[in-house]
Amino acid sequence: MYVFTVKHFHTIVQHCLDYLPFEAGGFLGGRGNVILGIFPLNNFAGFEGREKFEISSYMTSSVFEFFKKKKIQVMGFYHSHPERNLPIPSKQDVLASQIIPAIRLNMIVSINDILDVNCALFETIGGKPIKQTIKVVQDSKIDQYLI
Repeated sequence: MYVFTVKHFHTIVQHCLDYLPFEAGGFLGGRGNVILGIFPLNNFAGFEGREKFEISSYMTSSVFEFFKKKKIQVMGFYHSHPERNLPIPSKQDVLASQIIPAIRLNMIVSINDILDVNCALFETIGGKPIKQTIKVVQDSKIDQYLI
């Protein structure tokens, strides 16, 4: 189980909705099984952004620096799958988590339409995505989940 604050969870979903019909994404940071920070990104894929998400190398280094200053680890990535019903990792999603060791979590926000949003979190273990439980808690209660 991975724990998100209401604020972070809603920010992720809203970021993905705001980018429609293109993919949106960003990084997840935290400690243990607790997400303590997010870093929304711009999609540099241009018109291809309906089917893919690209980030600049400059942004990647900014993300790692941001989380280092917050004293939390980069844990994974979130991104949207616009116009899809089920949040299932693509081959590219699994490959990305194998290439960058820090990206062990992959949160997918599947958006069929603005009223039909599904989220799922996967942890890549041995090259395979394993679905994890997401728990969303009030921001003021997040400390009780830190070990």
